[in-house]
Amino acid sequence: MKGLASLFFIAILAMVGIYLVAAMPATDPGNAQGAKDTSLVLSEARDALIGYAVSDATRPGELPCPDMNDDGVIQIATDYVGSNCKSYVGRLPWKTLNLPDLRDAAGERLWYAISPAYHANGSAILDSDTSGALTVYASDGLTLFSSNAVAVIFSPGAALNWQTRGSTVSSCPSLGSSVAGYLCPDNYLDAFNCPGANCRSNASGPFVMGPIRDANG
Repeated sequence: MKGLASLFFIAILAMVGIYLVAAMPATDPGNAQGAKDTSLVLSEARDALIGYAVSDATRPGELPCPDMNDDGVIQIATDYVGSNCKSYVGRLPWKTLNLPDLRDAAGERLWYAISPAYHANGSAILDSDTSGALTVYASDGLTLFSSNAVAVIFSPGAALNWQTRGSTVSSCPSLGSSVAGYLCPDNYLDAFNCPGANCRSNASGPFVMGPIRDANG
C-alpha cells in the first residue's frame, strides 16, 4: 500500500507501532489540502486505537478486529469467531472506537490492518516479547522501515480504474470468498505505479510509506 505515512510508537507493556498511510499523490499540488485533511483524520483514528489499547485492564495493548461488513461495529460471527478475527485487514471499526464517521479526502472510510497477536479477545498475554507481524517499507519501496509493525491505518483514496467498489458480489481472493466489491480489501490495496520491488496488492502487506510518486517522479 502506498502513501504518506507517519510512525508512532506507544508504550503499553510492549512498544506498539501504528503506521498511518494515506493515498495522496505527491505530484498533484491540488492534493495538498486533501493530504492535510486526511492526515488529521488518520491521526484521530490512531489516537482512538491507542485509547482502546490502554483502556483494556484485562489485556492491555490489544486492538479491535477489523470491521468486515462496514457497519463500524465489531460483532461476533461477523468480525470475529471465537478468539480469531475473520480477517486481519478490513475497515476501521469507528463506532466501536467511539469515533465519528471518519473519511479521507476522497470520501472513503479508513481501512485497518492488524498483527494477529494483538487482536482483542486473544488468549496470550501481550508483553515485551510480543512482536508485530506487518512489514513496512520506506517510500522508495526498497528500504525496510519495520518488519514488526503492530497495525497500519490507511486511507485508500479514490478507486483506480481496475478497482470495483460497488455492491456487485464477486470473488475476493484476499478473503477467500465472494463479497460485494466495497467489502473486498483487494479493491482498496494497490501497487499501481509503486516504486521499488516490495509493492504488492496484498492484504497482509508489505505496506509502503509515501509520498506516492508516479512515473514522472
